[in-house]
Amino acid sequence: MSRTFETAVPQLVGLADLGTFLDSDGKDELINGAVPLVFRRVVPDQLNRYGPRWIVSATRLDTGEVVAVGMPQNPTRNAQFEALAAALAEDDAEPFDPVCLIRVGKKDAMTFRTATSAEVDATIAAQATDAHETAAKAPKLAKAGR
Repeated sequence: MSRTFETAVPQLVGLADLGTFLDSDGKDELINGAVPLVFRRVVPDQLNRYGPRWIVSATRLDTGEVVAVGMPQNPTRNAQFEALAAALAEDDAEPFDPVCLIRVGKKDAMTFRTATSAEVDATIAAQATDAHETAAKAPKLAKAGR
């Protein structure tokens, strides 16, 4: 019998669809830009080389990109993310309001807060502006043969 990734590391099966894992620069971009996110999944990762963590998968409202954010496990976060994971897994789950990643405390720990309507509206307005600018450039690009 051949050895496959799935049999060697069964705990990691399904992590590939969580999105692009963000490094510290990617997290800083989300935090500093107050980018609204929509939760997709939350899964525990006990095999992380730096210790157990939660992986939060979310869709960026500004780009539609699916991203994954790793956050260390602790008793408070465990209770919150276990409840969130269960709520997201329900078949008839209501979508959550968009959230923003933030830093809190002296050690710059990360958590989420509900995005304000102004942040969500600004993201939608920016998308509409981008779409309008792209549409305006299309005839010029076609004329230039691009």
